[in-house]
Amino acid sequence: MEILELDVAIRWLITTLVVAVTWMLMALIVQCVMALRGSTRSFGSLPGWLRVAVLTIVSSVAVPKVANAVPPSAFGPNDADETNGGNASGVLFAGSLAANAGFVALHLRRRLVEMRTQKFAMSGEMSRVPCVQERVEPLPEPDWSILVHVLGPPVVTTSSGERVSFEKGKALELLVWMTEHREVSTRSAARTALWEGMVKDATFSNVVSEIRRSLNSCHPDRVEEWIPRTFTDELPLHSGVVTDAELLEIALKNFETDSKRFVGHLVRRLSEVRNLPFSGADYAWADGEGITTSHVVKVVKAAVLLGEYAIENDDCDLLFLATERGLRVLPGHEQLVSLRMRGHARSGNRTAIKYEWESYARAIEADSWAGASPSSELENLARELSRQ
Repeated sequence: MEILELDVAIRWLITTLVVAVTWMLMALIVQCVMALRGSTRSFGSLPGWLRVAVLTIVSSVAVPKVANAVPPSAFGPNDADETNGGNASGVLFAGSLAANAGFVALHLRRRLVEMRTQKFAMSGEMSRVPCVQERVEPLPEPDWSILVHVLGPPVVTTSSGERVSFEKGKALELLVWMTEHREVSTRSAARTALWEGMVKDATFSNVVSEIRRSLNSCHPDRVEEWIPRTFTDELPLHSGVVTDAELLEIALKNFETDSKRFVGHLVRRLSEVRNLPFSGADYAWADGEGITTSHVVKVVKAAVLLGEYAIENDDCDLLFLATERGLRVLPGHEQLVSLRMRGHARSGNRTAIKYEWESYARAIEADSWAGASPSSELENLARELSRQ
């Protein structure tokens, strides 16, 4: 009887251990899957330290004790060997497997935690590194000796302000054309653009020679190859000959990069705008190729940016200078007129606001392309500013 009770107790103990090991094995598998998926959260019913301790005890201690607790004489030789050996080997195998899985899961979990810690540490260090903006170098102004003025009636001057005269009108036009087509300047293209019909080689050569003589006369102490002689169709121009439109474009780009640093440079170049580009000259090629429009857009953009800068810095003198130069090339430009109205409102001159509106309305009515319809938004702005 006593032997039967001991046998039942041993069986219950073995069953309990098998169930416990099975449960721990399942928990470890779940933990391992969670770790492989990148989760660092522990399985709630099986803490890590307890998992390792229990698996170690089950695999090394519990099973030998149970086997030793059974008297050898309780069973026959064969029965005892089969029972103890089979149960013990099964429990040992299950315990080893569970322990190995537990150690692998624990190692993976620690490795993932280390990797994530390194990742977040690196991202934190990167976020603390100050963002260094790439410094944009300003565009240098070319070293010029001859300035061709195209933002107004075409005129040529030296760096000292001395005017260069040409006996032939075609000589001035050819020089202007060469400055506007510097990269594609050829003799055949110049003949096609400046002469409607056929032109003799001698006539064209005389015009080129006139340009050379006129430019050299401004520098009697030195003779430059303003138009180098070639035996090809190319018609090169000296780099010391530039236009006021080129200088304005450089000043505009530098102002967009650093307004405070280059505001004086842009003011000086915009102040040199005299009228509509090529005004007074019948240069059909300039209008047909869109060069005139390009220069107008360039001047208006510079005037608007400089006017907005003047408004922000409460500089009414600069505001009226910039907008006046812009309106010379494009009368009735709404944005320029609105800037002038705001400038008059800041100075408290309501009469000037009304005059600006009337001048704008007359300019629009005189322009057949505008449809004789002044902007209602600009009219509302004039009324609003006049009441302030």
